[in-house]
Amino acid sequence: MTLTDLYQQVLERLEVAAAGEDAAPEDTKVVRDKYPLLYDMLLTLGLVSWGADKDVPEFAVLPLTSMLAFSCARDFGKDQATYLDGALNANPPQLAERQLRQQLSRSYISHPATSEYY
Repeated sequence: MTLTDLYQQVLERLEVAAAGEDAAPEDTKVVRDKYPLLYDMLLTLGLVSWGADKDVPEFAVLPLTSMLAFSCARDFGKDQATYLDGALNANPPQLAERQLRQQLSRSYISHPATSEYY
């Protein structure tokens, strides 16, 4: 999914834009400005496998939509608790983070460490 489509989906989830209608440029800018911050946090946690300026893989669309909606809720006068499933680093981990971790773990390849004895 393109980043533009992702931003539109976030605005629809927040009910700022109607489904199928283009969002206002100033609303899109709010989401566009939050995405690099979220991406950097996910990168730090090892939860991205794509570039910051690249299309989002389909498996990550739903979790990222939730995470961005949570991040942007206050900017649009929404109650952040409504979008709590997108909170990152919550205790316990919320749905979006668990989904992303699960999807990324499918491609994890374990390499056993070899011990060196002296």
